Amino acid sequence: MAKFKIDYLRELFWAAARSSNKTAFLKAMDDIKKTSTDAREYLTRIPLENWAVHAFDSTCKIYHNTNNVVEAFNGWMNKYHALPRLTMMERVIRKFMKRIRDRYEMH
Repeated sequence: MAKFKIDYLRELFWAAARSSNKTAFLKAMDDIKKTSTDAREYLTRIPLENWAVHAFDSTCKIYHNTNNVVEAFNGWMNKYHALPRLTMMERVIRKFMKRIRDRYEMH
């Protein structure tokens, strides 16, 4: 963006980069071309897989996710797994509501 000193171009670039489908991406790229053909040429030289969401590889690279968020959530939910689904959802909703209230009261 420093190379192309056009403020409006920043918004157009992010519209293209965040487009989740090819049609929206191509429209954003056309808008960029209308503003600056040099900017569009510059972007087309960069592989789309590196910056355009619609071109990202969506293939799952791992089959088992054990990050801390998943582990914490599973530990938090563990006592509700044996309950019937509707009861489980009601308990989870109540737990979230209590947590939100407790955080609100802390501030």
